[in-house]
Amino acid sequence: MSPRDPSSWISILADMQARAELHSRDAGAVRLDVITPGGIFGAEFLGCGEQGRECRAARFTATLGERPVSDEELNTFNDQEVLCRAVRHEGKIDVRYGLLISDQYLPADMKAHVGVWQGCLTAVGQLVTRSD
Repeated sequence: MSPRDPSSWISILADMQARAELHSRDAGAVRLDVITPGGIFGAEFLGCGEQGRECRAARFTATLGERPVSDEELNTFNDQEVLCRAVRHEGKIDVRYGLLISDQYLPADMKAHVGVWQGCLTAVGQLVTRSD
């Protein structure tokens, strides 16, 4: 299992009760739609070789829709978070988590990154719920 190959992440996600499907692929990027019991998110692998493998980075993204959270609250959240970002894009709240992929990652490391991403979604969900 190569951590720089998106198919390895598909296997890891399946182990975590999620289904990942190829959304698109183009020069240097592979995009997946990930379906979980809690919702759908995107996984984008960047800096990939011609075969869509040997990717250097990944980005997980989700859109929470329009939420009554202020820009000040978003800025405060982003100032306090190291890895997770919440931004307003076209009136909707987008959640983002990015990572550089190491050849040394074990399956446990990959699962840990998915866990951090799940924590990001929870934290932003709590932020936008407080603002309701």
